[in-house]
Amino acid sequence: ASRVVAVYARAGIVMVSGSATRSDLTTGQTSPEFFFRTAYSNSQEGALQARYLIAQLGAATAYLIDDSGTYGTDLANSVQAPLRQSGIKVTREAIAAGDVDFSELAGRIAADNPDVVIFEGFNPEGALLYRQLRDAGYGGTFLSGDGVAVTSDFIEPLGELAEGVVFAGCSLTLPEEFLSDYVEIIGSEPVTGFPAHLADAATVLLDAVAQVAEEGEDGSLVIDPLELRDAVSASTLLFGVSGAIAFDENGDRVGDGATVGLTMCKVEDGRFVNFEF
Repeated sequence: ASRVVAVYARAGIVMVSGSATRSDLTTGQTSPEFFFRTAYSNSQEGALQARYLIAQLGAATAYLIDDSGTYGTDLANSVQAPLRQSGIKVTREAIAAGDVDFSELAGRIAADNPDVVIFEGFNPEGALLYRQLRDAGYGGTFLSGDGVAVTSDFIEPLGELAEGVVFAGCSLTLPEEFLSDYVEIIGSEPVTGFPAHLADAATVLLDAVAQVAEEGEDGSLVIDPLELRDAVSASTLLFGVSGAIAFDENGDRVGDGATVGLTMCKVEDGRFVNFEF
């Protein structure tokens, strides 16, 4: 996504993403910024994970593991900083995407018995790591992010073993009309919250186009890129599918947690159940 953002910016093309969460996509922009997102950032998700671990779990020790990829490393960095600032002892580890044998790492973690193990990455590594932690005798809390919170990739292969696992970035409780339309078009319910963010991205961009577009003599639409950029920047979508939307000076969505469509959930009775804390 970072390469696309840079190319679009040089061309003066406004981009509104409903799924690109990498933290520096917004903070790394040069003025004038052309990239915005209706999705939350990894920084916002990491902050939510940290708040839960500090305020709700009262953790004192943690193992923080990433999959060495861009997403996993960025999200792990985002949760590590506030945890360490709060005084939690964080032991950082990394695996590689494609690895399947985590027995040595799982054994070390089980021996140390931290209050929580946090994994940032995707499946199948997330599900495999969790299973091997339990096999090694680790009985503490396991927490992960939206990259692992997928029913078909985590709950289904693990079955009852998945019960009680905690996630951030879970699927949203969607408005009935949106959910009905989505199922009619796609054929199944969304497995993440990102379809809601993507719908809001389209609404924000189309509303901005309607504000600034002018009809040319030949009937074509003429859109000034800077005017479009400013219209998107000033957007205030009060009733988006994922909640109210406004952008800060970097193009990030204003707010945190539920106000940016970011939820916590845990596995209960074979499904993800959102909760507040």
